[in-house]
Amino acid sequence: MDYRNKGSIFDGVDNRTTMITPEPPTSPVPPDNGMFIDIPSPSEPTTTTTFTPIPDESTDSRVIDFNQDEWRVIDSKTGKQRSPRQHEFLRLLLENPRYCSYATWLDKSQGLFTFLLPEEVAELWNNVKSRQTGGKMDYSTFSRGLRYYYKKEVMTQTHKRYTFCFKPDNK
Repeated sequence: MDYRNKGSIFDGVDNRTTMITPEPPTSPVPPDNGMFIDIPSPSEPTTTTTFTPIPDESTDSRVIDFNQDEWRVIDSKTGKQRSPRQHEFLRLLLENPRYCSYATWLDKSQGLFTFLLPEEVAELWNNVKSRQTGGKMDYSTFSRGLRYYYKKEVMTQTHKRYTFCFKPDNK
């Protein structure tokens, strides 16, 4: 018995089968709560919705274009350009107005400063040094390097988080 042409939902023209989809209703359909919903007909214009794209991290307003040349210092002994040491990097960072959102002076006369974006400062330091190490430079690694300057008497302890102080005579 051939059921393909007997009111089945399949098309019997050839061996392929096609699902027939029912037409959507164009009249109001009563929902379960007894109220009517108006379903627009295909000929009526539909309203369009707009969306605001979520900015990705690459368009973050805190990200500043990196230029290796602005971080070069001239060695006082050899007269050649080189990458800065960490304390020199901090002075360059604090004096550059482009990076005022990264770190700022609390009391410049005393050499006291704080990091506003410590992880970004550590990442910037990693870019300035441009070392190809496998380890990740984060703030804890960066600040450990700063603490070595306590013994060299370039910096003094402040006992406050993200806050450091240059020795007054090392300005």
